[in-house]
Amino acid sequence: MSDLKQLTNTQLKQYLSKFRNDDEKFSQALEELLTRDPNPTIYPADLPLEQIEQIIKEKIENISIKNKSDRSFQVGDVGGDFKPVGAPILSDNVEISGTVAETINQLPSSSETDKPGIKELLNQLKEAIEDPNLPEDDKKQALEQLQVLAEAGQNLKDETLQKKAKKAIGFLQVIASGLEPAAKLTQACQSVIPAIAAWFGF
Repeated sequence: MSDLKQLTNTQLKQYLSKFRNDDEKFSQALEELLTRDPNPTIYPADLPLEQIEQIIKEKIENISIKNKSDRSFQVGDVGGDFKPVGAPILSDNVEISGTVAETINQLPSSSETDKPGIKELLNQLKEAIEDPNLPEDDKKQALEQLQVLAEAGQNLKDETLQKKAKKAIGFLQVIASGLEPAAKLTQACQSVIPAIAAWFGF
C-alpha cells in the first residue's frame, strides 16, 4: 500500500485498469483512490465486490482529483507495460474501439422500441466515451471497461464475467469522477451506467 501512496490519481487509474482482474490489488488501489479526500475513511483490503459500487457512489462527489492535468508519466512508473500519452495511445484507442463495436453488435437488439436493451445502452455509453474532449488515456481505460461489459452481456451465466462487469461499472465511475460535470461520460454515469447496472441486476 505504501507504494500506491506515491502514485498520482492518474497513475492509480492506470493501476486499476492493469489489475482489474486481481481482487486484492484492485481493492487496495481503489481504497487508496477513495480515501484521497479531506476526511479519509479507511477501507479493508478485502473489501467485498458487492460494496465497491455503493462506496464509489457515496464518495464520487468528494474525490479530490489532484494532478488532473498531469497526463504524462514515464514508462515503468506503474509496471513496465504502460504507455505515455500520445500517438501510441490514440492508435490503441482506434483499435480497441473497433473491437468494442464488434462485440456490442453481437448483442441482441431490444425487442421494445421505447425501451433500450443492453446493446443500445452500451452503444450510448460508447458514444459518450468517444467524446473528442475526453483525454486519450481516460478514453483507453473506459473503452477497456466497455469491452468487459459487452462480453459480460453475452454471458450472463458466467459468474466471473459478471464480477468483472461490476468492477467495470465502478471503474467507469472512478474515471468520470475526474472529469468536468458537463463531460459526456460524467453525464452517462448519471443515466446510462445506472441503467446498465440495473440490466445486469447489480
